[in-house]
Parts: sequence; structure tokens; C-alpha cells
Amino acid sequence: MAKNKNNQAIWNKRIKKNSSLLFQEIGSSINVDKRLFKEDIKGSLVHVEMLSKQKIISLKIKNKIIKGLKKIEKEIFQKKFIFSKKYEDIHMNIEKRLFI
Repeated sequence: MAKNKNNQAIWNKRIKKNSSLLFQEIGSSINVDKRLFKEDIKGSLVHVEMLSKQKIISLKIKNKIIKGLKKIEKEIFQKKFIFSKKYEDIHMNIEKRLFI
């Protein structure tokens, strides 16, 4: 499950008690939306370009992120990418992989 900086599920602000594994299973959409990886990566690439043009991230960081996203896309095509329900959806799976 995707976590915020306090190690809580990103939806944990709305849910006060710890969720059961069943709730995590129900809340995960990765089995359905993993087929959207190309669209998610494309959206992330466009977002990174915007961040760079607005001088929010450096050219060096932009290039590192682009390289990482292309590597992830290759891993998915080669069936080497491991999708996890722990990270809820395709975007969070890709984001987690990008930063490890």
C-alpha cells in the first residue's frame, strides 16, 4: 500500500483505524489498471517536462527521471516488473519502482 511521509496509507486520513488485509485487497486496483502502464508513463514524462520548464526540477533530475521511467517501461514489456497490490494502482507501483 502506498504510504505518505508518516508511513500511513495515502487514504489513511479518511480512515482512522488500521485497515485489514481484506480492505487493502478490495482497495487495490493494480490487477485491473496495470494494463494502463504506457499511459501512466507517458503522463509522468509530460509532467516531468513541465516541472523542468517551470524550473521546479533541474535538467539533471529531469533526465534521471526520464531514464528511470524508460527503464521501468522496458521492464514491464520484458515481463520483469513485479506489480504489487501493496502499492494500490499502476501509478504508485511505477513511482515506488522509480525511487528504489
